[in-house]
Parts: sequence; structure tokens; C-alpha cells
Amino acid sequence: MSESELQDLLQYLASDEFRPALVVIAAIVVFLVILLIVYLLLRKKKKHATVADVTPAHSPQASHREMPVETAKPAQREVPADPPKVPANAPQAYSPRASVAKPPRHSIPQDSVLRRHYISHIRYMIETITFPRPTDSVLRRHYDHLIASELEACLNDEAQLERLISRYEEHRRNAKS
Repeated sequence: MSESELQDLLQYLASDEFRPALVVIAAIVVFLVILLIVYLLLRKKKKHATVADVTPAHSPQASHREMPVETAKPAQREVPADPPKVPANAPQAYSPRASVAKPPRHSIPQDSVLRRHYISHIRYMIETITFPRPTDSVLRRHYDHLIASELEACLNDEAQLERLISRYEEHRRNAKS
């Protein structure tokens, strides 16, 4: 491009007929930049919120807060609708509380520190019997999700927890051999 052509182009750009188009283009560019910034901020906020929810219990970040865990509901009393009739001459040994269900063997502690240690120990047992934690970020995320779902299943289902304990004990016996 010669010098005279460059001067002609600059004069054309500086002319009055091109200025409105230039202003419109500049406004569109500014609007798009603002939209991009808002999108990136919202994405970062959402990503930060999901990372905070999924942070493992044994990480240093999680030590400042407790993981939300659905605690096992206490056993409700089984009171029959019509209590059985007790004969008048019968001894007073009958108690309506005799039919109360026993509490679960592995109930989650109510104390926050004990609950955190209990959940950490269950998580440790799960991680011990599964494969090693991957180094790839995507695989690590899937691994963490797998561990979290196993933990939740064990906390919500007594039979699942019993199976975990037996698998863990079997793993320990095999590791010693």
C-alpha cells in the first residue's frame, strides 16, 4: 500500500460519513466486552461454589467447616394403636416401651467433632479399598464424586455400611498376608 493510498484511507475514516458507523461498531464492541466480563464472573462464582461443596473432608480447606451430612433419624417408638388389655390381677411387669425398636448399631454421633471423625473414618475405609486417587484433574473429579456417593450411601444405608466394614476388614487381612 502506497503512502498516498494510506492517506486517502485515513481521510476517508476521518470523514463525516464514516463516523456514525465507527461509533456503532465501538458501542457493539464495548457491549460485547461487558457481556464477556459478566459471563466470566458468573462462571467463576459458580465454579467456586461447586468446588466448595465438593471439597473432601480431609483437605485443609474443609477443616474450617463441616460437611453437610444427612444424619440418621432416631428410631421412633412403635406404640400400638390399641394397647393390649392387661388383666387386673396380672403383675405390673408390662411396659408399653417393651416393643420399642433398638437403635441402629452404627448411628452417626451427634457431637460435631465425633461426627466429623466418624465420617472421616468411613471415608478413609472407602478410599482404602478403592483404587488410588488419579493424578489427572478430570479423573480426580470423578474419583471424588465416586467416593462422595459411596460415603453418602454408607451413611444412609446400614447394610451398605456393614458391607463396607467387611470389605475393609478383608482388605486389611489380605494386606497383612
